[in-house]
Amino acid sequence: MGDERFSLYRGACTENLVLLELKKTLPSEIYCWRSGNKAEVDFLTWIGDKLTPIEVKSGTKVRARSLGVYMNSDDCIGAVTSMQDTSINGRIVHVPLYMVWTVGVMVKRAYDEH
Repeated sequence: MGDERFSLYRGACTENLVLLELKKTLPSEIYCWRSGNKAEVDFLTWIGDKLTPIEVKSGTKVRARSLGVYMNSDDCIGAVTSMQDTSINGRIVHVPLYMVWTVGVMVKRAYDEH
């Protein structure tokens, strides 16, 4: 709260936390995706037989433009981890940071409903 150092590294720390949880709970390799120098998705991994993009946000404001760019090129379900509540909004699954370990289950559920 109010610590400049934390504000400076909050995003990187949050991405590290999510990566560690994904590596522990998902059996497949984890990659990142870049579209030239315009868009970047934090993580890309297989959930079941579907390639799934995962965007990490450290706060409650979630503007995942890069995720949208990726999802326009692929008919997939994407996930956003943040401080927001759990929800499924169209093809995007929102998972709170404290529940990152459930990303696989939530994405599979979204595919079943989609």
